[in-house]
Amino acid sequence: MKSVPALPRLHAITDERIARRPDLEEIAQRLALGGGDRMAFHARGRALSGLEHFELASRLGAYAPTRLFVNDRLDVALAVGAAGVQLGRGEPHS
Repeated sequence: MKSVPALPRLHAITDERIARRPDLEEIAQRLALGGGDRMAFHARGRALSGLEHFELASRLGAYAPTRLFVNDRLDVALAVGAAGVQLGRGEPHS
């Protein structure tokens, strides 16, 4: 049986305000350098359009060895090859 890797210890979770920051790449790069494989990014933003959510996830997924999780959008998680998806209870899932 294949073992499941432990969850990262550090999690940086976005929201709409953070997702739209012009310096997001710089911030993500610094977090990734400091956290390495202990860091996870969560692409989250309930008010983001599908395209904005996809672009956010694509940008955050570029910082190996961090792991990417996508909140509330299974389609986006699958499209960008995220490590996981977090789906809320009772919400419609695209």
